[in-house]
Amino acid sequence: MSQAHYTKDENEDRRDLADCLQSLEIVVEQSSKTLQVLEKFPLETRQAGSQELRELIEEAEKVAEGMRDTLKQQQSLKNRRQRNHEQGQETSVEYREEMQFHAAGLEAFSSDENPATNGCIANYHIIHEGDIKKDEEAICYLAQHEPDRLQQASEGFRVLYNISISEYDNFQIATAPPEVINALNKKSDMNHFHFSITERKPQLKNYIINICDSIINRWKTYISSSNKDRLMTENMHNQNKNQNRCLEQEISDMF
Repeated sequence: MSQAHYTKDENEDRRDLADCLQSLEIVVEQSSKTLQVLEKFPLETRQAGSQELRELIEEAEKVAEGMRDTLKQQQSLKNRRQRNHEQGQETSVEYREEMQFHAAGLEAFSSDENPATNGCIANYHIIHEGDIKKDEEAICYLAQHEPDRLQQASEGFRVLYNISISEYDNFQIATAPPEVINALNKKSDMNHFHFSITERKPQLKNYIINICDSIINRWKTYISSSNKDRLMTENMHNQNKNQNRCLEQEISDMF
């Protein structure tokens, strides 16, 4: 199937799902209004009907939420495919090999195998340690070329960085300052690599992870805020830069 045909079919699926979601939301809204009317009736009159309707509304809301999540994931997948296609890097043999290597590492993290004894992960770590941007790029590559591997690799990404692909997009990690990227990578290193060292220094390991979490959470709070003024932006950057310097010093002491 051609790329154009593949995209056309997916667009039609998304439109169908969006139409279903819209119809379901209308039903929920109308049912909620009906329930409000029923609540005004005497208890013996409304009890059976209102309880059943309330349960149906709750179930419909759960289905609608699932549809919304699916639409978000589909849009994220579409964006990744488009970005990878526009880059035109898929023609490079070296690039394909690099992406395949990262993808295999992510897939290895999605398994239940002990990471300390997983040869694929050990090799993955020797090459580059945690690298969230490069691993996200591998997700883009799979979305474009091998979508059947995407789910497993995405799960490995979540395990490795404690952040899902959807959260990567929602919190704008692609454009985050270097301090945030460094914190995500170093937290991954502490949790999944350097076992011979971190097992001997558990308190320092946990302290480093706490610093990473502080930097990451500050960025998430900033991105989620609807009132980003200049002072808030400066404070976020200054605090993260200061903590990043502390982070690098603690890691230097660990090794």
